[in-house]
Amino acid sequence: METEAFVRALGAEVRTAATVAQVKIGDLAEAVGVSRMSLTRYLNGEREMTVPTLCRIADVLGVSAATLIERATRRAEEDARPTAKVALALAAHETPNQGAAVRDKLDHEAEAPEPFYDGDEPA
Repeated sequence: METEAFVRALGAEVRTAATVAQVKIGDLAEAVGVSRMSLTRYLNGEREMTVPTLCRIADVLGVSAATLIERATRRAEEDARPTAKVALALAAHETPNQGAAVRDKLDHEAEAPEPFYDGDEPA
């Protein structure tokens, strides 16, 4: 995982935790002892947080620093995964002559989804 991706994800998790705790950014900055501008840079992923700053933020928000780190790690990993649209676009780009075959396959899957069996009927 890239450091920049983690820093952005950590900022997003802190922002989410502040929203959940109903703590305004200015109030959080004051309680933590950093300027509003510094806190904004942390939240936007423009600046790395020190461990003591993260711990103070976590205390004010009533969540553990470990929880914020775990959530940020998960978020950064999820953000790094390509979405289905991106994967499909990449596949179409890599195999341009197979576009019609891919479209036909997708159309067929959309028209004939797998039947659902609830367990009461034989498959």
